[in-house]
Amino acid sequence: MRKPLVFAVLGLVCIGLGVYTRYYRRPVTSNQIPTTVIRDANIIAQGRIPVDKQWIFAGRFKGKISVIVYGEAILYPRAGPLGPNGVNFRATSTYPLPGENEWCALARYNGKIVKVGGQKDFVFDTDTDLFLGPNDSSTEGAGFTDNSGSWGYQILRVN
Repeated sequence: MRKPLVFAVLGLVCIGLGVYTRYYRRPVTSNQIPTTVIRDANIIAQGRIPVDKQWIFAGRFKGKISVIVYGEAILYPRAGPLGPNGVNFRATSTYPLPGENEWCALARYNGKIVKVGGQKDFVFDTDTDLFLGPNDSSTEGAGFTDNSGSWGYQILRVN
């Protein structure tokens, strides 16, 4: 008679820990920025990429730059918090970058869309408008309506 009660209590404790871990995690703070993010005079832009919007304007750049994206955001509630590399499911034709990871970080410039993931280098010969956003479909599933949070980004001048 006691064994079912013990298992029931253990089950509730495990469920409670799972819910706490999934829904009450603290957001990434500045001291939790991955070590790949460089904090020095080479930073020329930084900000947040809200994942409930398709694109944000990151700035106009010329020359060689490196874009670094970090942190976690919710792009599909059942998947939990996701980093800028997204998940290893190939995006369908309704996504901005079909064939690439769903829910990964993207860059758009000069009519091109490329995967940034956690980091990507670019060389712009002329002043170029750069936009950042998630690889999410506005027509598939809930689109952007179930997304929440943001990733952080830094753009560095590379010599």
